[in-house]
Parts: sequence; structure tokens; C-alpha cells
Amino acid sequence: MFPRKQILITHAIRGFNMIETPIKQKKRIDPTVLRISLILAFGVLAPIFDSTMVNIAIPTMSKDMHTSIAIMQWAITGYTLTMGIAVPFGGWATDRFNGKSVYSSALLMFLIGSLFAAMSTTVPSLIIGRLIQGAAAGLLMQALSTLVMRAANGKNIGTLMATIGIPIMIGPVIGPVLGAFIVNHANWHMMFWVNIPITIVSLLFVFFGVPDLPAIHPKLKIDYIGIGLLGGFFTGIILGISHYSSDIDFLAQTNMLFELGVSLLAIILYIIYAKVKPNKVIVPLTIFKYRNLTVATILMMLAGITTNGPLMLLPLYFQNIRGESIMNIGLIMGAQAIGMLVMRSQGGKLTDIIGPKWVTITGLLITLLATLPFIWVDVSTSTWWLVTILFVRGLGMGIMMVPVMSAAYIGVPKQRMGQATVTTDILQSVGGAAGSAILASIVVNVAITSPKSTSLLTMTHAYNTGFSWAAGFTLLMFLPAWFLSSKKAVN
Repeated sequence: MFPRKQILITHAIRGFNMIETPIKQKKRIDPTVLRISLILAFGVLAPIFDSTMVNIAIPTMSKDMHTSIAIMQWAITGYTLTMGIAVPFGGWATDRFNGKSVYSSALLMFLIGSLFAAMSTTVPSLIIGRLIQGAAAGLLMQALSTLVMRAANGKNIGTLMATIGIPIMIGPVIGPVLGAFIVNHANWHMMFWVNIPITIVSLLFVFFGVPDLPAIHPKLKIDYIGIGLLGGFFTGIILGISHYSSDIDFLAQTNMLFELGVSLLAIILYIIYAKVKPNKVIVPLTIFKYRNLTVATILMMLAGITTNGPLMLLPLYFQNIRGESIMNIGLIMGAQAIGMLVMRSQGGKLTDIIGPKWVTITGLLITLLATLPFIWVDVSTSTWWLVTILFVRGLGMGIMMVPVMSAAYIGVPKQRMGQATVTTDILQSVGGAAGSAILASIVVNVAITSPKSTSLLTMTHAYNTGFSWAAGFTLLMFLPAWFLSSKKAVN
């Protein structure tokens, strides 16, 4: 459906981000192309910082709005879900319309979403703002890589992708600390207000510094039916999971059963539709005949759960159980992001040498070993010990994701690379959204039904159980990882 795209070997952080492994280039980058790339990369700074800051503020936001974790987690889940659904629209829009106009429109949409979130006084208004932000972020991230590659005209792609990857990599390191600083010295509304000047400056840079990027396929069509059915399927599942936390009696889960029923109907209709329109559908069923792509997609969905779920739980645990200040939480969470940043390039190098299978399994083993201690931690556990564990966990996650992303495209024909990219991006984002919903539901249900004698013991047990599920999903990843290719990755 989409024109052929060069695949970017990537490291994904809070849902999906794509960065190609740098390749040595002999030719000097055209200054105009470099300027365009830097301006477009600056445009994604606000969405990246925003996505990492909100995790830190969830405890404060829940307290201020007098709502539960199960409800407030939608500030994260909704963002990630709409981000994934927007991915195919981003690729289509940049080919169908003027690329500069598409990017500017996405920035304007993010600005509107930030205003909604900043001025929100109720949970529904906050979630609406986050949904708009997520859709805009999905459009921006997809348009970023597409427009940079178009401007470069196939030259110096590796260097350019490494350049635009800088904000994507530093965001998870700076974001938690910046978010903690803002919440500690102002309030959580200010996290969204700071997006406004950054986005306005980005719009001005794009308006004056980026030339028109004309449409390359003015008559290109998009599969609205397929996107709608997949969106209904994923949304129904995540809504059903979220509603399970509102009532322990399974038979009384009317909302949950209805949403899961709608989800089941949507996926059945999608399968029928994909059989009838195999050349039009957004994610063809035949794309899963490529073993590495199928295995890597499963791994990326599970990785979304094991990454986003704990990212939502950890700030809540540190504040509600250990009584850490919001600033300390930001610094503690930064340890995991630093670990991921340190090992990202090493994961890529090892993949080039020995192939993705054993690198992925090594990363999974480290991640699992660094997740297990959270099953037994309590208020007396040393903070420095927890910081060390999080750093090691980040190392494992950093090693793991690059080989998984690179393995996805081994054996996929060039003419199907666009379909493969859309498939992995959508499902990875959905996994991230599901991770927050699943672990939030588990914590809430355990807290309600726990026989522990005090509220502190009850909540500690609930969080320990949530982390045990995160460890379980990590353990589950070993099964598909075993079927990854041992061949060296190729660009």
C-alpha cells in the first residue's frame, strides 16, 4: 500500500521510535539536508519529553484528581494507543500531501492536545488531551523518518538517522528528571504548558527553514476500513482489561465482556476483510509468513508490556510505598534510561557480529534477573540497591531491542518492507498500551482482595504482584526469542 521505505534498525523507547544503525559515509552531508533534518528532529522534542515526564507525575496526578491507578493509567495508555493507530496515517499523509504541511499540521495538533491537558481539571479532559497528543506524536514520528529520507534522496541516510535519533535517545534520560523538577517546583499542569513554547518555536522553524516537500503519490489511498477494524480490536481489548479492575466479580463485568466481544468481532471481520482484499489491507495476513518478522513482532508486543507496564508502576511504588520525593523518583528512574542508552550501540554491534538470536536472549536474561528482585522489595530495601537494579535492567533492555528490530526484516522482500514497518510499529505501540493497562488492573485487584493486615503491607504486596507479572511476561519472551534467526543482521 505504501511506497517502499528504507528500514531503520532501531531502538524503541515508551512505544515505538526508529533509528538506523550509523553507517560510515564518505560524502559530506548537504547543508540544506542537514538543516531540514535538524529542524524536523527538533519538532519531536516536545512529544518525547512529554511521554517520559508523565510517568513520573502519575502519582501526583492521581492524588490531585482523587482517582485510582486504573483510571489515571489511561493518561499513558491512551497516548500510546492513539500513537500506534496514527502510524499508518503518518506514512500515507506524507506521501499523499505536501510533507511540510503534514508535519506542521501534526505539530499544531500536538499544541492543541497540550493545551487541553494543561488546562484540564477533570480526568476525562486530561485523557482527551493525551489522546490528541498521542495521535499527533504518531504522525510526527512517522513523518520525521519519511521526510528526512526523502530530503536526503538516499544519501548519507545512516548519519542523518543517527542525527535525528539524538532527541529520541536523550529524552528518556532527561525526561524523568525534568518532569520531577517541574512537578516539584510548580505543578503537573506545567509539564504540558512547557510544550507550548517549544511547539510554537518548532512551527516557526518549519515554516521558515523547511522548503515545500511536494506529494509523491497525490492519489495514494489508505485502508480506512482495515485501520478502523484493527483500532476497534486493540481498543476493545485494552478497555476490557482496564474495566476488569473496577469489579472483582467476573460475571458482573458487563462492560468488560461487551468490550471484549466488540474486540473479538472486530478481529474476525478484519480477517475476513484481509482475505477478500489482500492487496488493499493495511496489515496483510500474508506478511506473517516471514518467520523472523512474526517472531520479532511477538517479541516487540511483549517488550511493550514489560517496558511500559513497569514504567507506570515504578513511580507509584516509590512514592506510595517508599515515600520518595518526586525529585528523587525522577533521578531513580533515570538510572534505567541511562542503562538503556549505554548499551544501545553495543546491542547493535553484537547483532552485526553474531546475529540477533543470542544477543536478544542475553538481553532478556539480564532484564529478567533485574526484574525479579522487585517481587520481594519492601520499604526497608536500600534505595541504592534499587537504583543499581534499575540500571542493570536498562542494560538488558538496551541490549535486547536493537537485535529484535533488526531481525524483523531479515528475509522480508524489499517490496514488502513498507508493510512490515507499519506492522511492527502498530503492534509494538499496542503492546506498550496493554502493558500499562494489564499491570494497573493487577495491582488494583490484588490491593482490593489482599488479606494483608495493614494498608502498607497490602499495597506492597499488590506492587510486588504487579512486578511478578512483568517478570512472567519477560520469561515468556524467551520462547519466541529462541526462534529468531542466527544470521547476521543486514541494513
